Amino acid sequence: MGFLKHSDNDTHRLPAATLVETMIAMVIVMVCLGIGGLVYLSLLKSNNDHLQHSAGLAVEQVARITHRQKAYVDETIAWKPFSIQKSVRPFESGEQLVVLTLRASNDQGRILSERKELVLVP
Repeated sequence: MGFLKHSDNDTHRLPAATLVETMIAMVIVMVCLGIGGLVYLSLLKSNNDHLQHSAGLAVEQVARITHRQKAYVDETIAWKPFSIQKSVRPFESGEQLVVLTLRASNDQGRILSERKELVLVP
């Protein structure tokens, strides 16, 4: 028999080798589980980052449209999976200056992106 050696004093070396192999296998399994957990958490975080990035791009697009059309009025714009709230307030020290605030938030009210600009309105 391969690993079993029978001698006159009947000693076996199989249990020690099996114990070392088992410990090595456990370490390998734990390392694989740790790497899998890190990949899963990274995937969850990247999904949230994607939504924030999309909201930032949408806010930028609404700002360009607002400037092109000179539509400096308060309004809420429905944008799939979030909404963009546009508000225009007068600036403290200038009569022709306004603060344009664009804020994208999800359905739960969490702010995903925000942009504030100082605009000269004729």
